[in-house]
Order: sequence, then structure tokens, then C-alpha cells
Amino acid sequence: MEYGLIVLLSSILFGIIHSFLEIFIEEELEKNVIHHTKDHVVANILSSSVSATIAIIIYSYVEKFIHVKSYKKVPVFDAIGVITGSFIVYILYKSVIVS
Repeated sequence: MEYGLIVLLSSILFGIIHSFLEIFIEEELEKNVIHHTKDHVVANILSSSVSATIAIIIYSYVEKFIHVKSYKKVPVFDAIGVITGSFIVYILYKSVIVS
């Protein structure tokens, strides 16, 4: 079960990184894309894609560092980890950044 915990923790880390990037990149990038394209849908897609790309790159380096690739990947752990990481960022955002 140790491998499951490692995969879950790395997925939580991905969720945290992605959510933080989404919070901090979204506003500025969307403003710039909307200014150039006048399209809110394209702006939303691009900002989400950029934050996901950066999060995947960081997550890949973390996985390589802790050797997650040698463990069996379980998609349920990935899903739970991403949701948990996003929830952690939401709590931090509401309690620290907004207040």
C-alpha cells in the first residue's frame, strides 16, 4: 500500500500546483488573450492549457525525482489526489489570500 500513498501524494501535489497556477495565471493571461482575440472561450481554454502544461512539467520532474514511474499507476488515486489538491488550494485561497 506504500506505492498507493506515494502515487496519491504526488497527485495531490499536481492538484495543488495546477490550482495555484490557475489562480495566479488565469486573470492576467485571460485579460491579454481577450484583448487580442475578443473571445472569452478561447481565453479560458488557453489559460487552463498553460497552467495545466506547467503543472504537468513540474509534476513530471517530481515523479522522476521520487521514482513514481516504478510504481503501478492507479487512475483512482490520481483523480482523488487532484481533487484533494484542488480542495486544499481552495481552503488556502479562502482563508489566507481572500481574507
